[in-house]
Amino acid sequence: MTTTKNNYLFGLVAFVVMIIANFVLWRLFFAPSNGVFKLFTPMYGLSLAALYFYSIMLVADVFGWKNETGSLVKGIAPFISSIIIFYAVYYLFFWKVLGTYGITYFSPQAQIATGGTGLEMWNARENSSLAILFVITALIWVTMIWNTGFGNSPWDGMQKRVVGFSKFFATAFISTIFYAIFFHPNITALFQPKQIFAGVLPWWDGIAMTASSFYHLGWMFAGLFILMFLNDCVDGYPFNFFAVTKKPDPGLVPLSP
Repeated sequence: MTTTKNNYLFGLVAFVVMIIANFVLWRLFFAPSNGVFKLFTPMYGLSLAALYFYSIMLVADVFGWKNETGSLVKGIAPFISSIIIFYAVYYLFFWKVLGTYGITYFSPQAQIATGGTGLEMWNARENSSLAILFVITALIWVTMIWNTGFGNSPWDGMQKRVVGFSKFFATAFISTIFYAIFFHPNITALFQPKQIFAGVLPWWDGIAMTASSFYHLGWMFAGLFILMFLNDCVDGYPFNFFAVTKKPDPGLVPLSP
């Protein structure tokens, strides 16, 4: 006589555990009134959460470092890698490199150093956090579209690191264009006076009846739900019809059994 596990019961337990973990993490990191770190200011907390979500996507979906065995030990390396990527990109790349030597609004310290009107640490950090949130939104959106529509194409069959770096640079390039068109004008319009030579005035104002890039954030996030449903619930249908399948080389003769 064989016994089988009740998958519904274990699924329900996992669901409850995840809800509890969600509230614990919220209370620990983000809750603005009774939390420990109070990171939800709100843009600072949103940008941190978005970047960590993208770092997980980068590790698992772009570079393919997935823990498919379910082993706790093998899951430690991807987890640590995502933490390192998250910290390096947010605090080193955006704040210390790009914001200091390239685009001022990505670093609160660089904004304060300019001596602009009304710039103190809280406002400066909110401005930089909003810009980082918009960049990461573009990256997540483009990466999800690529994974759904193209998979690992056109690098199928290559080494995992080649596929990962190729996909990352391709999606980052496209995301930069989307960020420049849909989000950058909003950020440059936040400052007094408006940075009209650094970015155009929000061109969607007459269409959306708002100059805020949250208009674009909204329809991009709505699209993410559809992409996640297609990826996780229907195995990429109908985009999986366009997947590249490797055909056998006609010059190779199969070995006899």
